[in-house]
Amino acid sequence: MGVLAALALLGASATSARPAYCPPIRDAHAEVVSLSAKLGCYEVGHVALVTVRSSLGYYKSKRWYCRWGQGGTRPVHHHAHVYYAGFCASVPSFRTVSFLGRRLH
Repeated sequence: MGVLAALALLGASATSARPAYCPPIRDAHAEVVSLSAKLGCYEVGHVALVTVRSSLGYYKSKRWYCRWGQGGTRPVHHHAHVYYAGFCASVPSFRTVSFLGRRLH
């Protein structure tokens, strides 16, 4: 019985070790998918969306620094669309989350 209980606990911890992702977020100009949920979904999702909409490819504020589609980023094909990788870092801790984004026409 002890072995079965240990295997059940091991299986539960392996499941919870998977990274969590936020639901996709979009507006009339951009879409963000596969956003890591490490720093929460709501605020980071909106900041990532602003970054993707930016013609500069980055966003900077007192709390956030984000970059998107820069530095030789390769396109990622996902559900018949092309996305580019980006990240947002919280300031000053510089804990980062990653995302995929695309501009909408």
